[in-house]
Amino acid sequence: MKKVNVCLVLALVVVLTLGSVVWAQDDPSPIAVTGVSLNLTSLDIVVGDQRQLEATVSPATATNQNLTWTSSNTSIATVQAIGSADSGLARVTAVAPGTTTIVVSTLDGGLTATTSVTVRAATTTPPTGGGSYTLYFLLAGALITVTALTMRRLKDQIL
Repeated sequence: MKKVNVCLVLALVVVLTLGSVVWAQDDPSPIAVTGVSLNLTSLDIVVGDQRQLEATVSPATATNQNLTWTSSNTSIATVQAIGSADSGLARVTAVAPGTTTIVVSTLDGGLTATTSVTVRAATTTPPTGGGSYTLYFLLAGALITVTALTMRRLKDQIL
């Protein structure tokens, strides 16, 4: 009789333990996103340059941390996620002079954060004593480098 009681008690403990484990696994309450922020509120870059932005989702334990990235004017600057949708990283590429806004949005709740981007033209000053200088152009997504030579200007002389 004692063996039967011990077996029943053990079986009851196992059932209760397994039941509570299964019950806990069946009720994974999702944790909602309450906010998103960016590491930069403004960015000043030169045509052809790239910079990285980092988004932080709150709380850090949110169930769905997937993000989407957009540029309000892709002819000024483009943005592309780096890695997976929940990595929080994106690359901004300056295309042409002007201003645009980069927006990151959470898929959970549609919360947003923005960075204002100012793109400036690349400027170079040719050497005054002769030499070379390099110009950079972004054409159809490809960076083109042009190196030009200058000749020393001789004041008041005709060559």
